[in-house]
Amino acid sequence: MKNKLLYFGLLVVTLYLAILYDSPMLLGFGLMEMVLPVISGILMLWTAVHMKAQIYLPIGVAEKEQPVNVGVRIENKSRIPVSRLEAKIKIQNRFYQPEKEVIFQGMADGRGTTRLTTAITSSQCGLVALWVEQVKIWDLFHLFGKRIETDGKEELSVLPEYYEALLEITPQIREQLIESEEYDEKRPGDDPSQIFQIREYREGDRMQRIHWKASARTSQLMVKDYSMPIGLGALLLFDLQVPEESGAVFLDQAIEYGLAILQGFLNQEYPPRAAWYNCRTQNMEQIEIRETEDLYLLTSRLFQAGSYREEILLEEAYKHSYPQDGYSICLRITTDGQWWEDGILKGELTRTGLETEGISV
Repeated sequence: MKNKLLYFGLLVVTLYLAILYDSPMLLGFGLMEMVLPVISGILMLWTAVHMKAQIYLPIGVAEKEQPVNVGVRIENKSRIPVSRLEAKIKIQNRFYQPEKEVIFQGMADGRGTTRLTTAITSSQCGLVALWVEQVKIWDLFHLFGKRIETDGKEELSVLPEYYEALLEITPQIREQLIESEEYDEKRPGDDPSQIFQIREYREGDRMQRIHWKASARTSQLMVKDYSMPIGLGALLLFDLQVPEESGAVFLDQAIEYGLAILQGFLNQEYPPRAAWYNCRTQNMEQIEIRETEDLYLLTSRLFQAGSYREEILLEEAYKHSYPQDGYSICLRITTDGQWWEDGILKGELTRTGLETEGISV
């Protein structure tokens, strides 16, 4: 608006002086002042048709507080350069919902691609969506503006901090047998329905386990080791409820505490299972954790699930959704840092406590 007022004022002054002094030269300047902006505006409209803007995100994964270059990529297929443009991009962490805006100002060359970038950081983990809200260009005299076409959306995955919790698994939990069709490939057990291995007799072996056919075949006593069933073992529930009065930042600690405990189970060769409530699908979901790489997949699925305000009885919801699944122990991690064992509050978690003192289940 300011530029238009200045232009209109200059045009009025020029025409007034041309009439006052009867000057053909000033009259010619006045006519040029009227014609040139019109031509500039027409060229700007033609240029806008041949331009497109997209979000620019060179990498799709980052850690918390790690600077990442983001911006907008402007493609100008016309030969006419743009002396002024303004781009507005939106950034939203889908896990937390707040949205912020970044504005870029710059120029765009003709027959080329221009990138306007800035560094952003995220103090919370989650899937960060980035998209171009609008891009506007102006004519040479900055009198007329026109929005250009925008396209696409990108996602930046901001990872939580991964670390390992010290974990002590009591013998009664570790040795508890659960019906399963899977068996431990490294340790024998007491399930007679599946043979782990056949080996030579050792002093102390029970006579009931002697494999008579193998003994006759080898002319020495051979015994059967039974298999160790692999059930669900431990079940860890991620309770992603965030009450109104709580800060969303607590979601980070709930995820990081849970991931650390799952890593602790893996290091104890006691593969666990993780489960959570997906507020978008309104269903319980789960994943079996067999190796560290599964934790990254779990992280992504937790991001997609999002947080919720209402209270969900996760233990009951899990039993209703997966009635055939059993487990030796059920842990629940809440966003306020508390951990529950089989429905009983056991205490409050801290990263220092998990890494130095650990927990016993």
